[in-house]
Amino acid sequence: MIEITTFEYDNEYEVRLKIHANSVDCSSSLTIYCEPLVFKEFAEKLVDFPFENRENVVFEYGEDDNKWAYYCKLEVSVLNSSGGILIIVIMDNKGVSDEHYRCKFPIHTNISTIAELGKKLLMWTPFPGEVCTIENRFKEN
Repeated sequence: MIEITTFEYDNEYEVRLKIHANSVDCSSSLTIYCEPLVFKEFAEKLVDFPFENRENVVFEYGEDDNKWAYYCKLEVSVLNSSGGILIIVIMDNKGVSDEHYRCKFPIHTNISTIAELGKKLLMWTPFPGEVCTIENRFKEN
C-alpha cells in the first residue's frame, strides 16, 4: 500500500525520501527532499480518523503548479458507513517532457489500516536505509 524509504539524512533540516504507493491497478513512486517531521501532523490526524469529526485528512508536499519540482498528495476520506476508507494518491515529478509523469489513483482500505499508518508514521525515524511500510489489510476487488 504505502512505503517510505529514507535515502539520505542531509542535516537536521532535510532528508531525501522515496514515497511509494500502490493499489490493485496502479503504483507510483516519488523522491522528495523535505524536513524530517514532514508526516507528523498527517500521522496525528490519522490515528483517530474518522472519529474526530473530520471529513478528510490530507498530506500534501509541494504545490500542483510548475513552480515546484514535485507534487505529492495523499487524501484520506470516508468511503462508506461500514468502515471503508478511500485514499486518493497524486504523484507528479514535474519532469521535462520526456521524463514527466503524473499518477492519480485510488486505494481502498479500512479504518484499522489508516490507524496503523498513523501510528507507524508517528514512530518512524527517518535515518538512512529506514523503511516504513504499511500493508493494506483490506482486500480490493
